[in-house]
Parts: sequence; C-alpha cells; structure tokens
Amino acid sequence: MMTQQERRVNTPDTFRDLAEAAAKATINRLGPAQQIPRRWLTSKEAAAYLGYASADVLAVMRAHGKAPPHVGSGKQIRYDITVLDQWVASRPTKTCA
Repeated sequence: MMTQQERRVNTPDTFRDLAEAAAKATINRLGPAQQIPRRWLTSKEAAAYLGYASADVLAVMRAHGKAPPHVGSGKQIRYDITVLDQWVASRPTKTCA
C-alpha cells in the first residue's frame, strides 16, 4: 500500500497519465501470459498500419464512404485491427496484364 506522501509524489497530472498508469499496473499484475494485445487504433495508427501516407487518406475515404469500418466521430475515431485485416483481405486485388 502506498503512503500518502508517495501518492502525492506519484499523482498523475493528466487523465492520459492516469490511464497509462492504470494500464501499466494491470499489465504488470497480469503477467506476460495473460496480456491482451492492443485492439483499437487511432486514425494515424490505422493509416500507418494500412500503408497510407497519413490519416488524411482515411478521412477522405470516410467522406466518400469507402473507408474501413470504424467507430466514433471527429477526433475520436478508432479502428479495430482485426476488422482492418478482414477489410484488406476482402478488397479485390488489381493485376497487371
């Protein structure tokens, strides 16, 4: 158990810091055999995963209804990595004759 002084010293400044600290504590508690892989990607991460130059490509695709399935709106859009894999596999491939 942490003392009150340790809590003050280790108090996160932002919500993101708090979330990251909680995630690290959970991972440390679970151990390597039980760690769950990250499943949701931001637009920037999804664009890199798919090999696009930037997240702007996905934004244009969303505007035209051609983007991979996603959840959220605005800056809170997330892509499920398993759905991205299925989306890529379902797209027709072009061959040069």
